[in-house]
Amino acid sequence: MASQLRVGSSVVNPKTGATVHWRPIEPVADEYETAYALGWSVLGVIGNVAHLKKTGGHTPWSTEWGAKPGWVYAIDIDVPASAAAKFEAWLLGRLRSGFYPWVAYLNILNRHWERSATKTSGNKTVSFAYSVYSGDHHLHLSGRGGYETTNSSILRDWADFQKPKPAPKPVEVDMDAADKQTLAAIRSDVADICWALGTRPGQTPEQVRDQQQSTAVAGLVSAVTALNLAVARIEAKLDAAKPAG
Repeated sequence: MASQLRVGSSVVNPKTGATVHWRPIEPVADEYETAYALGWSVLGVIGNVAHLKKTGGHTPWSTEWGAKPGWVYAIDIDVPASAAAKFEAWLLGRLRSGFYPWVAYLNILNRHWERSATKTSGNKTVSFAYSVYSGDHHLHLSGRGGYETTNSSILRDWADFQKPKPAPKPVEVDMDAADKQTLAAIRSDVADICWALGTRPGQTPEQVRDQQQSTAVAGLVSAVTALNLAVARIEAKLDAAKPAG
């Protein structure tokens, strides 16, 4: 279907009566093909009689944005209503970031966004910065001269953007046997510290307080000694586990 479109056809200019051969610019043909692949309706490329009486992008005698005779620069696509607002915001973000330089302007949701509508802040100038009213609720894309044979991937990129993103994989730490042995030894020493303090892992603060109150003063000397030995062992193992250099 898109290959037929690329060949083009002929149309009569209502004003002059001349028969003019036309063909779509490559970006229009690309988006035409992708729209059908997505199941979206293409409303038009070459214009109807009302369009052909004018000099816009749906005619092969367009005077917009440096258009060259014989080329049709515009396409109308019916974006699903549920996606239109999100699509508009996504496409504007891409255009403002420099993607799809062939696009001169677009209409969607009764808004007209043009490349020449710029705002400057500091050293940065942004295109498509503001909109004015448009009678088009559907998506109208119109190109500019100089990009007749450039490819376009707007709808393909949108489809990729809509695909579910894979969940990030959990980070796995590769521990060798020595690492595991060191970790097990440190855990053992932490348990020794708990015993030296007269507590048990998992005890509530109330249980710890009751037990500490019943600890004899003589036992504290032994506890401190055991604690010092356990801390010394941990420090030695941590030093040994540090990478060389």
